[in-house]
Parts: sequence; structure tokens; C-alpha cells
Amino acid sequence: MKICENHKVRISQETANAMKEDLEKEKDNKTKKELTARLAKLLMTQGDFEMAHDIYVKMGNLKKAMKCYIKMGDKNKVIEFAQICRNPELFILAANFLQNLEWTPDVIKIIVSFFNKAKAYYNLSQFYTVLGVSAINEKKDFKKGEEYLKEALKVVMKVRENDDKKNNKIDEIKKKLDFIDSLNDMNDKLKES
Repeated sequence: MKICENHKVRISQETANAMKEDLEKEKDNKTKKELTARLAKLLMTQGDFEMAHDIYVKMGNLKKAMKCYIKMGDKNKVIEFAQICRNPELFILAANFLQNLEWTPDVIKIIVSFFNKAKAYYNLSQFYTVLGVSAINEKKDFKKGEEYLKEALKVVMKVRENDDKKNNKIDEIKKKLDFIDSLNDMNDKLKES
């Protein structure tokens, strides 16, 4: 394994499987765990994310396993793995990954669902804020933008702590909503004249 690490020698599927089998026979748990982690890292470095994912799952390192699927860029595998594991940290990782994709209604629904399941209300509020600003800036859809910002405000209110972060977020969203109201007022006045 050292040769592969030091000289960037690519490990074939057969070699990786043979190494995994040899590691299973290792008696010393500490050594076994260390070598297995090194093998997974090596596979990940060379781009064999599927096999690295399998090893990380077997080791119980679900976060690194999820990162393998994210690096693969496989939306369906990321979603499925998050749903199977039902781990808040994995829901957040998956939702953050999905935000980098095209925001179809289905993808938006899944992102919202994952942030809600993780109780990541600041993340969800920020997502709604970005959706609102995007609707206004890119599509000139003030009504939809306002809906998203109101949703962001509702979500941030779910946060239990009353701290500066929450208050600042509320103020930020309210300023955006006030701005939209002033734009709507100006539009109404222009239509009247």
C-alpha cells in the first residue's frame, strides 16, 4: 500500500478486492482499521469513489461515504444514501450538494425536506432567501421572491434560541421584504399614472 501511496500507483479493482480480503483476516483491530482507512483514502484519491464508499460504509464512517457519492456527482445515490441513513449531518451534506444542481421543483422539494429533517433551520432559511433573491433578480418575479422570503422568515422563527444570529437573520429578511414592498408600491403608482 505504501508503494501505491508514495508513487501514485493506481490500484485495480481486483487488487483492491484482494487487499480488502487480506485486511479482513488481520487480527489486530487497530492495524486493520488504520489500513482499511488508508485503502479507502487511496481509492478516493484515485477516483474510485464507489469502492471507497463501500469501505467507508463498512467502517461506519457514513460522512466520508457520503462525500464519495458527492464527489461522484450522482444525485440519485446521494439522495438515496441520505434517506437510508437518516442522519442529520448527511441530510445537510446532501442538501448542500443538491443546491449546486439545477433547481427543479423536485430538487427544491428534496432540499427543503432534508434541511427540515436535519432541523437545520438557518440553512433552510438561507436557501429560501437565495431562492427569493434569485426569483427577483433573474426572473423578475417579485411575487414568488416575496413568497420565498416570507417562508425564510417563518423558518428562522422556528429556531429556539433568541440570540444575535437569529435576530440578525430576521432583520436581514425583513429589510429584503420591505424593499420588495417599496418596489411594489412604486409599480402600483406607475400603473395608476
